[in-house]
Amino acid sequence: MPWSKVSLFKTPKGLVHLKQMAAPFAIEPKILQFIHENFSTSVTEVIAMNEQLSCFLMKDAGQVLRDIQKQNFQIQLFCNALKTHAQIQIASVPFVESFILMSVNDWRLKKLPDLYGDFVAREHLLEAAGVNKYEIEMLQNFSPQMQILCEQLSAYNIPETIEHNDFHDNNILIQDDRITINDWGDACISHPFLSLATALNSAKRNHNFKKTDSRYLQAQNAYLEIWLDYGTIDELRKAFLIAEKLSYFQFSLSFSRIESCVSVEEFSLYSGYMSEALRDFLHKVQG
Repeated sequence: MPWSKVSLFKTPKGLVHLKQMAAPFAIEPKILQFIHENFSTSVTEVIAMNEQLSCFLMKDAGQVLRDIQKQNFQIQLFCNALKTHAQIQIASVPFVESFILMSVNDWRLKKLPDLYGDFVAREHLLEAAGVNKYEIEMLQNFSPQMQILCEQLSAYNIPETIEHNDFHDNNILIQDDRITINDWGDACISHPFLSLATALNSAKRNHNFKKTDSRYLQAQNAYLEIWLDYGTIDELRKAFLIAEKLSYFQFSLSFSRIESCVSVEEFSLYSGYMSEALRDFLHKVQG
């Protein structure tokens, strides 16, 4: 992809991956090293990095979960991965300011309304992404309600922390019984439940999850139960419903950074990612 390239090498010490990154995503190895050294080994292990060349070497951590699940979907394996990610997020809470000093994007709820206003004012970008003028107007008119949504979610007092921002089973690796969360280049500081929304939306697309399925509720509960220190399961579910709405916008905000990695012509090749997410956002907030 224009924003990253990964090469695999066979070495006498095992498989090693080289990842080269575009500038907006080059923070990844620092995030991985910080998490690995301070509170969790459930992320990809960095062997070495070269900041000047925006690349790093990392140890192989096994098979992509999506490949496993497409052959034989195992709900418990998916739930364990969700729990692992939630545990990383909770352990990250005391280190939020450290991440921000590291230049991880600060997209906390108090900043999200202004970020939204700036984003929907970029009409040229939105049009290049395939959003029509009527939809742009609808997005711009929603600005006051964005403030309300953020305040409603903030009222649940769930601590904001590291948010993977692209958390799904294609970024989860399995080796024996070990779960590793991979690909942190999109990470930001935000509300943690946006990660759950991303994972479940991906499961809908790739594994035919539906909200009425027992699998959906089981996966949702597996993640939320890790957060029971911050509310009852019903309160956490209500908070998640708000976070789910915001997740579509935050994905678009993150994806918009690709504009700086490609030409306008190349950006249009990926336009469906943003336009679909923004239409889903409008549908969710108007529903």
